[in-house]
Amino acid sequence: MSDKKEAEKENGKEDTKASAGISKKLLFIVVGGMLLLMVVGIGATVFIMRSLQDEVTLEKLVDQKLEVHDDKKESHKEDSSEDKSKEEVDKKEEDEKEGDENAAHKIIYIPIIPEFVVNFHGEDRQHFLQLEMSASTLDAGLDRNMRAHMPLIRNSIVMLLGAQSYESMKTIEGKNALREKALGSVQEILKKETGSKGVEEIYFTEFVMQ
Repeated sequence: MSDKKEAEKENGKEDTKASAGISKKLLFIVVGGMLLLMVVGIGATVFIMRSLQDEVTLEKLVDQKLEVHDDKKESHKEDSSEDKSKEEVDKKEEDEKEGDENAAHKIIYIPIIPEFVVNFHGEDRQHFLQLEMSASTLDAGLDRNMRAHMPLIRNSIVMLLGAQSYESMKTIEGKNALREKALGSVQEILKKETGSKGVEEIYFTEFVMQ
């Protein structure tokens, strides 16, 4: 009986030891599982945080690129607008310059009125000349100067016409010579009175001789 009890005690001790060993193993497994879960959780958190940071960084980079692109577009628009405005200003100035040049080179015709009617003697009888003439100029202010000195101009032309002969006035050469003399006479008067010859040419717009 004593041996049996001793054996049971020994078996109990062994069972207790075995249970304790199993409990320790379970504890290690549980602790290890918890540590593993913590490590996995921390790793997942770090991964998620890095992913979020990467997304934020990517969004920032995209926004920066878009801003740079928008700035470039805006700068290009401003440059294009400035270039266009400059071209418009240059074109306007060029048009104004051309207009001024055209105005400066525009020929103005000034009629010397009223018409001239002059009598002169020919070889056989008395004749008369009815003559209308105009002066050409590039000076827009010459009309005023000519009107101011028209009595002197007309007197000079009348005296010139009265000195012509009927025979010379019948020819083209005679008419051109008369026109040149009239031009010189008008230019001389204007030069003396205004300081500028002014007149470029004299034209006969009507020439009737009988």
